[in-house]
Amino acid sequence: MDYAVRDTVEYFETADVEVADEMALTPDLMSPVMERFRQSAATAPNKRMHGAVYKTLGAMFIGILTVWAITFRETPSVLFNLSICFVYLAMYLGGPILFARVTGQGVSDDLPLRKFLREPFDTNTGIITGKQAWIQVCIIPGALFICTIGMGIAATIAN
Repeated sequence: MDYAVRDTVEYFETADVEVADEMALTPDLMSPVMERFRQSAATAPNKRMHGAVYKTLGAMFIGILTVWAITFRETPSVLFNLSICFVYLAMYLGGPILFARVTGQGVSDDLPLRKFLREPFDTNTGIITGKQAWIQVCIIPGALFICTIGMGIAATIAN
């Protein structure tokens, strides 16, 4: 019985030495990551979108409706429906701006755009950079705008 216990203890001591040797040879990959995390945690994350994000979003939606207006400029019923869409777009984009101004915040243009893109941005799912937030907000409208241009060209060629 004493032999089995001594053998087990010697095995674990040998294993600890091997792990220590491997740790000494392994490069320290976590230190730069942890240092970057500490630096980003030191600055409070931004919670307000920059005004350029709203302007980009509005430009894409206005571009989509403009492509349809150019494509169907000969059809009065379509132009009437598009005018209703423009009114709805003004409400869709103007509502958040109006609510922000009522609360006294307004659209955040006081922070330089370069700084907004680099600094952390707080979302419901975690902290990302302002650049990533801008991409997340504008990727679907951007893809829709590109597809609308293609559909407008295809509809024009088909007529």
